[in-house]
Amino acid sequence: MTESPELPQLLAAMYDCAIVPDLWPRVLPELASYMDSRTVLVFAHNRTTGKYPLLVEFGIEPERLDRFLTTDGPSPWPRVMAMLGVDEPTRIEDVFDVEEFRRTPNYKQLHLPYGVGGVLAAKVIDDVQRLARFHVTRSDPYGVQEVGRFRTLCPHIRRVISIMDLLEQRTLQRDSLAEVLNHLAAPVIMIDPKQRIVHTNTSAQEFLAEGKALSSVRGVLTASNPRNQEGLRRVTRALDLDAKSLALESDEGPLAVATVLPLTSGLRASHGRQLSASAAIFVHNKPSFDDGMVTTLAAAFGVTGAEARVLSALLEGLSLAETAARFQISVNTVRWHLKRLFEKTNTRRQGDLIRLASSAIPQIRVARDDKAEGKLH
Repeated sequence: MTESPELPQLLAAMYDCAIVPDLWPRVLPELASYMDSRTVLVFAHNRTTGKYPLLVEFGIEPERLDRFLTTDGPSPWPRVMAMLGVDEPTRIEDVFDVEEFRRTPNYKQLHLPYGVGGVLAAKVIDDVQRLARFHVTRSDPYGVQEVGRFRTLCPHIRRVISIMDLLEQRTLQRDSLAEVLNHLAAPVIMIDPKQRIVHTNTSAQEFLAEGKALSSVRGVLTASNPRNQEGLRRVTRALDLDAKSLALESDEGPLAVATVLPLTSGLRASHGRQLSASAAIFVHNKPSFDDGMVTTLAAAFGVTGAEARVLSALLEGLSLAETAARFQISVNTVRWHLKRLFEKTNTRRQGDLIRLASSAIPQIRVARDDKAEGKLH
């Protein structure tokens, strides 16, 4: 997907919100516009207290939202999120029988009053303490382009939330931004205008030691190949404050994506000056389509993650009822996924679907391995 021209400015503004949360009311309308959406909602389920603290929201009446978050009513989304991976965008029609979903209290209480026809959601944090979710809604269903945009935003939403959490626990006058970034799981590399490394967190030290895309050569951030090096120079030496994305490659192909956040002026400048840093580089792995059966199935047949998980369960020999119980969804929802699987694989019966999937998976995996290793069997 081609990067939208508004994305760098939006990401830069979002990271500013991590430092000054009072800016969210100005940035959320921009996020909603970027997603062509009416509402934006980010909230978490605290697994210790059972509460649902609201993180940020736009376009929803406070009274209705408060009633929705504090009312103990059956919601299908937690069960769906349990099936999905972090940063995996999901639409209503990907995981529900649409008519069945519209009969749920969740839809009637939160979505129906706004005439919602499209919901796009993903979990962005899933750990022992909480599960944080990112939702956008609008009147029409979301298409492929919006799903791609949403997927791009998810890891940035997670990092902004993580930085906000850490800054709440610390006093900025006492602790530098670098100390806060040390607690992030994603590799973070801070550099000066000459690409000299002035700070790395633990994850970044491990990433640089591997040397597949970036490495430290006598203290200078250096790319593993000319293409990466050219891109690194371009995005780190730009004069504006917008965040920029850079695809990193290794000899084996695409490896990771780096988000370069300038620290030279504005709200971030005071934190960058503490270490003479001009930019902070966040690195995250690109999603792989052959890490396990589910993602292989998704790549093979063009199905969603939820559909692939249902197919995976059927391949194990589970019945529709057992599949529903495993993922804590209704049998009707499993049947909805099965119907869509039939359509996408051009099959009509469950037996034909399973035979097709069983025969396809080994061929796909062998073919991808052969390509990577340069061998034929």
